[in-house]
Amino acid sequence: MVVYADTSVFVASALREPQRDAARKRLKSAARVVTSALTEAELASALARSERSPEADAWLAGVYLLMPPRPLRREIRRVLRIGYAKGADCWHLANALWFRDSHRIDLAFVTLDERQRRLADALGLEP
Repeated sequence: MVVYADTSVFVASALREPQRDAARKRLKSAARVVTSALTEAELASALARSERSPEADAWLAGVYLLMPPRPLRREIRRVLRIGYAKGADCWHLANALWFRDSHRIDLAFVTLDERQRRLADALGLEP
């Protein structure tokens, strides 16, 4: 299965947060892991704030960064019809929808954010 992981998963892993284990296990079992190119900046920013500040590149090795070739207005509207999502959360969900629909695949959505997880479920993204 292909898995879309949002930034929270990579931040938790890099900073060794307690909730990282289940998400990391899910990623390791995936045939492929994808995320928005926004994750690169979000992760680097989060790591720069930390005392350990490891390089973001190491945590994204082997992860395919999505850069859709068109605006994601349709997908953003779909997300917001289901419920409110903050900007970055909405972008991650829109990227996941675009990738799933354009590649006609089943796609699991992995996040540590419960509100985003509920929206992903409502949008038909697998847990």
